[in-house]
Amino acid sequence: MTLAGLKPFGVLCELTLEDGTMARLPDLVAFGLKQGMPVLTIEDLVQYRLALLRQGHR
Repeated sequence: MTLAGLKPFGVLCELTLEDGTMARLPDLVAFGLKQGMPVLTIEDLVQYRLALLRQGHR
């Protein structure tokens, strides 16, 4: 949010399977591929943010 000049906030969601159980990583990857959406980890986001900071972005 800082990069966009907005106040920080959080959102939590959970994808579930048809039987109501929580989707696991293989399910999430399949969903992402089907929907054309990337699947990222928190670590991916941390590394992206650190790379921007090293480049001088706030």
